[in-house]
Amino acid sequence: MLIIISFMLAGIAVGLMLRRHKAAWTGHAVTVLIWILLFMLGLSIGSNDRVFASIGTIGLQAAAIGTAATIGSCAASWLLWKLIKGREA
Repeated sequence: MLIIISFMLAGIAVGLMLRRHKAAWTGHAVTVLIWILLFMLGLSIGSNDRVFASIGTIGLQAAAIGTAATIGSCAASWLLWKLIKGREA
């Protein structure tokens, strides 16, 4: 946990130092890294036999919660993006 917090604080420090420079590449880098992270997560789940063996016991409720969480995250991200873009105009 300390490593995760240290990386986050290091990122904040670098971000504060680079605040005066327009870093247009950061948005693209974050997007690419998120796609890589999602691919690796899918790879990890797909290669785990226990996950597929227990799909029947996971149930419809777990699938509904996962779907709702994904849709909610996408909606919140979209709203935040619109809010940020509205302030820049």
